[in-house]
Amino acid sequence: MILINNKGEEEQLAPEFVFFMVLSKMRQVAEDYHGAMVKNIVITVPAYFNDSQRQAIKVAAEIAGLNVMKIINEPTAAVIAYGLDEFQQKYKQDISENPRALQRLRTAFLVGGSTRIPKVQQLLQDFFNGKTICKDINADEAVAYGVAIQALLLRGQGNEKVKDLIL
Repeated sequence: MILINNKGEEEQLAPEFVFFMVLSKMRQVAEDYHGAMVKNIVITVPAYFNDSQRQAIKVAAEIAGLNVMKIINEPTAAVIAYGLDEFQQKYKQDISENPRALQRLRTAFLVGGSTRIPKVQQLLQDFFNGKTICKDINADEAVAYGVAIQALLLRGQGNEKVKDLIL
């Protein structure tokens, strides 16, 4: 339970209810911005979320009247967003036409709160044999962009470069 102070009174709220309130507000903002109803969503969660946490988020979304098309990890969304571009810049090769290569793409990005800790950064750099870790990516933008790509793919949209991406 989450303890809050509401107008001087302490209340306990279930995490699902808090997420329901956040989703409801996000839905309202999106509908106001786009001028259309929002029904289907793709949600990102931290990679450490377990199945019961993911299920609780899905239930909260359903209570808010939303259909969860997919729940994906935040780092996965970031790789979708920046993985292809980073590979093409580094190796000067376009692998977007090769579905097998797309599935094998392995890219390391620092996404998530704990990856901002210097010791975690050093451990990652050591793990990748001293290669410089890419820290200049805005993690929030990467996650948002990647989840938007995933949502388009689930709707049957998206360009040729990512149409065969499977999660």
